[in-house]
Amino acid sequence: MKPRVAFFDFASCEGCQLQIANLEEDVIELAGLVDVVSFREVMKEHSDDYDIAFIEGSIQRPIDEERLREIRKNAKLVIPIGACACTGGVNKLRTEDKLEMAKEEVYGIADPEVLRDNPFFDTFHTKAIDEVIDVDFYIRGCPIRKEQILYYVNRLHSIPPHKNLDVRFPIITPDSPVDTRSLVQYDRNKCIICRRCDTICCSVLGVDALGVVEKGPEVIISTPNNIGFDDNGCIHCGQCISVCSVGALEAHADVTSLVSELRAKATGMVAVIDSIALASYVLENPNLRDLDPKEAERTVTSALRLAGFDRVIQYEPYVQQSLDADVAACEPSAHRMTSWCKSAFNFATDRIPVGKVSFDEELSPWSHMIRDCTEDSSTITLLSPCTALKGVEGISHVLSALEFDELFRRMSIEVGGVLPADVPYDGTTVDRSVRNPEISTIQELGDHPVTTIPVSHELHSEISSLGLEGTLVDIHPCIMRCVNGGGNHPSVDAGIMKERKNWLNRLWGDA
Repeated sequence: MKPRVAFFDFASCEGCQLQIANLEEDVIELAGLVDVVSFREVMKEHSDDYDIAFIEGSIQRPIDEERLREIRKNAKLVIPIGACACTGGVNKLRTEDKLEMAKEEVYGIADPEVLRDNPFFDTFHTKAIDEVIDVDFYIRGCPIRKEQILYYVNRLHSIPPHKNLDVRFPIITPDSPVDTRSLVQYDRNKCIICRRCDTICCSVLGVDALGVVEKGPEVIISTPNNIGFDDNGCIHCGQCISVCSVGALEAHADVTSLVSELRAKATGMVAVIDSIALASYVLENPNLRDLDPKEAERTVTSALRLAGFDRVIQYEPYVQQSLDADVAACEPSAHRMTSWCKSAFNFATDRIPVGKVSFDEELSPWSHMIRDCTEDSSTITLLSPCTALKGVEGISHVLSALEFDELFRRMSIEVGGVLPADVPYDGTTVDRSVRNPEISTIQELGDHPVTTIPVSHELHSEISSLGLEGTLVDIHPCIMRCVNGGGNHPSVDAGIMKERKNWLNRLWGDA
C-alpha cells in the first residue's frame, strides 16, 4: 500500500507548497508513489489518517503548538519543508524585538487589552518545528525546489530516513542603538552591508559623507573616526535613503510631535503639499492610486483638514516665485545657481569656490513659503520629497511620503475612505503652467540659458569650464531629480519614476 501523505502550513508565504503544486506533469510520478490525503492549496478533501506529514512555516502562537503536536501524534514521519519550518527563517528575525512593538507595527493596534483578548494576537517568539516536536527529516530551501520533493519522496519510499541534522547558527543582531546624531539616521540592526549607499554617496555623487568601516562581523556604515554623517560633509540629499532596500537609513522623523500638536487642537497650523511627494504617497496608497490625480489631491487635502490643519496649500507657487527671483537677480556676466534645491545649497556652501557661482537662499521656495505663512504667525508642516528641508529653521515639521502615511494612521483617518460631508476643502487655485524644475530639466528661464550640472566628482571642473556669458546654473544631487528624493517612498526604479512623472503631468494638466 502506498504511503498516505498530508501537507500542513503555519506562518509562511506558502511558497514551498506552491512549488509542489507547480510540479505539473511530474505530479503523475508523485501520485504513483504516494496517496495525497490532505493538501489545502490544491484539494478540498482532508483526512487525519496519514503516514507522512510535510509541514511548512514557523510556529507563532500557543494554538499553533497544539495543532502541531496533534499532527505529530498522527504521523509516522514529520518532515519540515523550507527555511521557515526548518530554522524559523525570516519570521525569526523579530525574535530580538519586543512583541508589543511587532504587534503594533503589523496590526496598528497598541491597546494591550485588544491584543490580549484576541487569540490571533496571542503570539510568542517564533519557533522552528523541531523546537516544539521531534522531526524525522528536513527539506531546506527558500523556497524548496520542486525537484527536491520528488527526490526525497522517492528516497523515503524505499529507505527509512536518517535525520539530516542542521548545523545551527543562531540569529545574532548587534546590540547597537540607532545612530541619531545626523539628519540621516542609521540602524545597524537592519543593515545588510549591500554598499548601495556607499556607491551612490561616494562613487556617483562624490560627497563621501559615509562609507564602510571596520572589518569582519563588526563592519558598519559610518565615517572615519565615527564622527557622524553631518560632521563628515553630508548634504542631506537623501539619495542613500532612496537606494537602501532594507530601511537601515532614514531621515529624522517629525510625526510624533506633530500628532501631539494636532491632538491638542493647536491653532494656526498650515499644511503645504509638494506635489512630487504627493505623487509618491498616492501611488503607494491602494485607496488613492486609481483616482484621477486632482480628485486624489482633493481627498488628501480634505483629510488634512479633518486631521486639524487650518489651511492646506500647494508648494508649487513658491517654486515659481523662486524661479522668477532667480531671473530678476541674474547679472550679465556672472553665474548664478538656481535656488530651488536645498541639497544644492548644502553642497555649494562648502564645496564651490567663492566667486565661481553666486547663490542666495533668500530666493529659495522655502524662504518665500516661510515669509508668506509666518506673516500671520502660522506654523508650517511641509510634505516634501526633500530630506534636506528637515533641517531648515522656520519650518515646524517636514514629512516624507512614508511619514505622511504614519500621520494619518496615528490620527485614525482612512484616506480614501468616506470623509464627513462638512470637512472643509481648500480649492486648488495654483497656476501650474510653468514646467517644474524639480522633475524636468529647464534649458532657459526668461532670457537666460540654464546649464544643468548634476552633483558628481566632475562638478568642479564643469563649473570652471563654463563660458563667460551670464547663465543660470542648475545644480542637483538627486539622480532622477526630486521624483526619487529621500522624502519619497525609497526607489531608484526607472519605471516607478516614470509613473510618478506621468501622474504629476496629469495633475498639472500637461498630459
